[in-house]
Amino acid sequence: MTLDGVITLLAGVFTLLWHLPLILDHVQPPARRATRRSLGEEASLLQLAEALARKIEQERPLISEKMNDPEKIRELLAVERILSPAFHSFLEMLNPLRPAHRLPREIMIQIFSLVGSGKRIMPVSHVCHRWRDIALCAPELWASFQPDDFTPMLPIALKRSGEHLLDVVLHTSCDELPRLERLSELPFSRIRSLDLAVSGPFTDEVKGILSRCRSHASVLNEFSLRFDFDAAIPQPVPFDENNCFCMLFDRETPAISSLYLRNLHPWPPLLSERLKYLTLTSIFISADELYPALRSVPNLETMALLNTISVLSDNYSGPETPFALDRLRAMYIHQPRGALKHLNHLFGHMTIPRLDLACIFMSDSAVVEDDIPESTENSYRMFKTVSELVMHLDSLPESQFYLYGVHEEALSFSFCLPTATMSRVFSTSGLALGSISAGVSQVKRFILRGDDANSSVSAENLFYVFRCLPELETLVVTGMPLDNVVAALNRLRDESDRPVLPHLRNLYTRGIGENGLALTRFLGQRLEPDLPVPQIVCTAPLKTAVGTRFGDVKAIEDLKPGEFPKPFAVPKPMYDFLKMNLETSQMDWILKRRNWT
Repeated sequence: MTLDGVITLLAGVFTLLWHLPLILDHVQPPARRATRRSLGEEASLLQLAEALARKIEQERPLISEKMNDPEKIRELLAVERILSPAFHSFLEMLNPLRPAHRLPREIMIQIFSLVGSGKRIMPVSHVCHRWRDIALCAPELWASFQPDDFTPMLPIALKRSGEHLLDVVLHTSCDELPRLERLSELPFSRIRSLDLAVSGPFTDEVKGILSRCRSHASVLNEFSLRFDFDAAIPQPVPFDENNCFCMLFDRETPAISSLYLRNLHPWPPLLSERLKYLTLTSIFISADELYPALRSVPNLETMALLNTISVLSDNYSGPETPFALDRLRAMYIHQPRGALKHLNHLFGHMTIPRLDLACIFMSDSAVVEDDIPESTENSYRMFKTVSELVMHLDSLPESQFYLYGVHEEALSFSFCLPTATMSRVFSTSGLALGSISAGVSQVKRFILRGDDANSSVSAENLFYVFRCLPELETLVVTGMPLDNVVAALNRLRDESDRPVLPHLRNLYTRGIGENGLALTRFLGQRLEPDLPVPQIVCTAPLKTAVGTRFGDVKAIEDLKPGEFPKPFAVPKPMYDFLKMNLETSQMDWILKRRNWT
């Protein structure tokens, strides 16, 4: 035990012994004298505590009866004033013995960091002296700033952060300019990451605040600057010598590795060989501007172009020589109302290795037949295979269909394509969409969904589809008759020397009509040697019509909740990334597509 601990222990014992006569003042004089004799000056702390506990228990019923007696209340308050200091002294003696106080300071800091930083750590500092000392004096616990930290207490928090590198997040609006003004109080030379988002345009007021910063961020590694205004329709931001980047950094460019911009064009000085992560959101950018920017970041590992390529290939005047992004491993493309030709233009002008993650959403695109060429010799295969595929017919217009695909958490795509191009999309080499392609020969589950106003795919088009799905195990047909499916499989059987869909194990149907003839024909064709009879799920009337001659047939009505296959969801890592970057622009569309139906 340390010297301070010994002094504290002696002070506590002395306090109890010194005030014990007053504590027992309400006891009759003979009893008080007997108590003093029984305890004596040599009584231990334990004996004192036991005597006090016994006396309190004896007096409890009497005290409860006299709670309205002012004299008794004053007496109890006097006892409290005496016991409180002694009790706190006892806790100070006991605290070093508790397991939590035996942990090294470094471990305690790690644990406290899980609570948060800055003002979020304050409740921890109220537990005890040691915790308070750690919470208030550890600079790393005051090095992260959230929007609610930008208050008049900001200078105190900055002082407690010492010389530690800072991570700053400030999300505000044009109506909260005083909070944005506190940005100038930050020591930019110590900022490691800066996430600044302003709800509104780059107004003169915002420009004035940023112009007062003008600090060189020499250690800045991650930088995010987003302006949210009319986010549903990207707005161009003029690029001139008075842009927000120059105002923030005083024309001294930090060498960053992560850059996230919204409603802002990339500032060339920020793009260097050190940049590994680039996200551009909600801007009109041309290929003449984007491609030189990408040429200057050869070590890029993650690229996200969100609502960015809607006019990419228009009036392109640059070189046709592709630029190389040899280290690119993850790509996000989100352009729900952009032509597929812009995506093909992008992939046609860059060379990249096999992506570990590809997320491409082009639904509701303005796609024409010329966007999907006949030849796919130069197409980039964005992933080796697709494991699940959904074809959803579009009601308006009937000449288009939605195509969704996924492979675990590594690939996800969505396209709106012309029906007339189905034979080119589902080619003998796989899924071909112009400059990009994907393997579909390993698809295990295929969902074919009709629409009330468009509930049919021709047998010829389905022939091209099923020809690409030799490993199919689960087929789901909803909202359309089964006749064309059967006709397509018949043609495939006639033109192939191998069994058709030899691995099919499950057929789920719903909304295919009340005529069971097509379903019976489908089942009858499965009676070839070495072909398993799939498990059939249909409505109860169809189950009755089919009978039991083709094995066990289940009725949808008998299934447990969740047993009927649901369209797959956007993989969670991709969904989280898109939600974070699109929550104020096109998040409604993403949420609608969260579970593709």
